[in-house]
Amino acid sequence: MRQIVRLLIPFFILLGGACIAQRYPTTHYTSQGGLSQSQVTGLSQDSRGYLWVGTKYGFSKFNGETFERYAPDYKYITNQVNHFVEDSKGYLYIYSEVGRLSRFDGKNFTRLRTGRKRFSGLCIDHQDQLFCINDQYILHTVEADSVVAVNWLWLKNKKIHHLFYDKVSRSLIAQIDSVGLARINPSRYELVAPIFEAKNQSSEEKHFEWLYAANGRPVIEERSLGQSTYYVQFGGEGWQPFLRTKDKRCEVLRTVSFDWIFNFQSKTYLLEAHTSNFTVLFSVPPNDTRNILYTPQGAWLGTEKGLVYAALNGFRYFPENEVPYAW
Repeated sequence: MRQIVRLLIPFFILLGGACIAQRYPTTHYTSQGGLSQSQVTGLSQDSRGYLWVGTKYGFSKFNGETFERYAPDYKYITNQVNHFVEDSKGYLYIYSEVGRLSRFDGKNFTRLRTGRKRFSGLCIDHQDQLFCINDQYILHTVEADSVVAVNWLWLKNKKIHHLFYDKVSRSLIAQIDSVGLARINPSRYELVAPIFEAKNQSSEEKHFEWLYAANGRPVIEERSLGQSTYYVQFGGEGWQPFLRTKDKRCEVLRTVSFDWIFNFQSKTYLLEAHTSNFTVLFSVPPNDTRNILYTPQGAWLGTEKGLVYAALNGFRYFPENEVPYAW
C-alpha cells in the first residue's frame, strides 16, 4: 500500500503543477516541439485523423504524438500555407501564398496552374469539384489541373467575398455583393435566410464565416463594425443569434447544446454547453475562427504563438470553491 502511495504522489504533484488557475487543461505546441513554425495560418483534419497545420514557413502533419515537417520548396509550396482541403480519394489540396496550389497524395506533389493569381475560400464539394475565389472576387474552379473562372450566367458582374462548402446540406455557400449570404449553384442563388440579406451594406462593413460546432452543427459568424454575432438554427425558429461580442461587452443571447470557443478582448473564451457561462481558456486569441477544429475530446486552435489543444471533454480542473470537500 505504501508503495502505491509513493507512486501516486509524483503523479498528483505533476498534475497539480500543470493546472494552476486553469479550468480546462491545454497543450501548447510550437516549433520547439516539432511544428514547422509557430505562427499558425491554416488548420485542417483529414479523413484519416491526421492534423495538417499550415504556418508562415511550410506546414506540418501531426499524428497525435509527433510532427512531420514539410519545408517550402518554392515549386509546390511557398512560405505561408493557408488552406487545406481533401477530396473523396484522400488527396490533399494545399494553397500557399503567391498563388501556389498543389495536390498531395501523401508522397508526391502535383502543381496546378493558377496563372499566378491569388486565391482564397478553397473548398471541395461532394462531387470532388474544387472551388475558390481570386483577388478580384471572381469564382473559380479546377479543370484539367488548371484553375479557371466559372461561366455561370447569373454571376456576371457579381462579386464573391467569402466562399464555403457545407457538407451537411451539400451546398456551396458564398457572400455575394448586394445579395448577402447565399447558397449557389450553376443556375441560381438563394439566401441562406432573410436575416443574412445584404441590406445595402458593402462587404467591407459586414462579412460572414461558415463554421462548425463540436457536434457538426453549422454556426454562422457575422462580423460588422467591430461586432461579432454568432447564429445557429433552433428547430422551427430558423437561424437565431446566441452570442454577441462588441468592444468590452460579451452577451449570451441563448444557451446552446454545444461548447463554443470565441475570441474576445484579445483572449480565447469558451461558452459552456447548456449554460450562459463563459471562461478564459488561455490568453492568446486564435488567428482566425476558421482555425478552430473541434473533436470529440476537445478542440485544436491555431494562434500566432503556436498550436493549442484544449481538452474540453476529457479531464477538467475544478477550482477549490467548486469542490469544497476535496481531499
